[in-house]
Amino acid sequence: MHALSRQMQQTIFTMSFLMMDILKPATLTALLILSWNATAATCSFYPGHQQSSVKFTLPLTISLPRDAPNGTVLYESPPSTLQNVASSFKCTSESSKGVINSVGSTVPDAVTFPIGDTGIAWQWLRTDTDKLLKGFPGSIKQKAGGFGYNGTSHAIRLVKIGNISNSRIAPGILGRDAVGGTEPLAMEIIGAGTSVIPQSCETPDVQVDMGPHDISSFPTMGAYSKSVQFNIKANNCPTGMNKVTYSLKTTPGSPVRDVFNGTISLNQSSKAKGLALQILGENEEPVVFDQDYTAGNYSASGGSFTIPLAGRYIRILQTGSKGGFDPGMVPGTANAELWFIMSYL
Repeated sequence: MHALSRQMQQTIFTMSFLMMDILKPATLTALLILSWNATAATCSFYPGHQQSSVKFTLPLTISLPRDAPNGTVLYESPPSTLQNVASSFKCTSESSKGVINSVGSTVPDAVTFPIGDTGIAWQWLRTDTDKLLKGFPGSIKQKAGGFGYNGTSHAIRLVKIGNISNSRIAPGILGRDAVGGTEPLAMEIIGAGTSVIPQSCETPDVQVDMGPHDISSFPTMGAYSKSVQFNIKANNCPTGMNKVTYSLKTTPGSPVRDVFNGTISLNQSSKAKGLALQILGENEEPVVFDQDYTAGNYSASGGSFTIPLAGRYIRILQTGSKGGFDPGMVPGTANAELWFIMSYL
């Protein structure tokens, strides 16, 4: 069995900026400003009310696997429910609304807001409605009437959108919820901010020699060989990670036969027929593919550790009517592959 390689995904975004004649757009810019001022009149604060902030303290450090794909949620805060917030406003007519990003670009109707060139974006989650707020101006409009934030619940998410290299998120306002020219609520990071640190253990590929087996050792369906022990090595793990989990994922070359019984098909290079490979975990119980297991011998102080596993061949061919050896059983090479995936928390 040749096992256990890792996948890496990476998406590159390209943005182009064009400079036009700087004389002609001056009139257009003025018109846009006048248009915005006209829109600003649609909503206003009630007397004595003004912008408030929903505040969050982030962990000092957030760790992620170095090969985490774009779109990975790096952190989601506990929800914060607002009470006694003097940020109520009223709108005289239907108005545009949405989030204005204070630390990067704002794309209308987008739900991710880039934080500079860190490779990280933030999201504003309304946990009371389970919806992400969209960039200004959003396609959904604010109706006329009076509105406020008391009783609403909010959370912040951080999402990977590009290459990250020890990126720092400073405290301060990330963005504002804008409605018809007012900005009644801001999303604010307080405390020391956070550092997002890509890190991972070194996990070399593993080749397991399953050794020779006599085909007569598999007289009936479900008969299996003696298991062969092997270890997954995790070397030079960094400090500061709270937990390491792992999962086993089947490959296109050795597809799953029984996801809950840890059984995969032999690959196309194999000559043997009637057998599959079964992967065993703790206490030699069959593993469940795509299920997360906690590495129990990992230490938050870092270093190296191993994850013990085992493999064995199992007969998958029905027993012939005469019992014993079946002509459908064919001797020969019996190879398979697996992916081994580690996650860091």
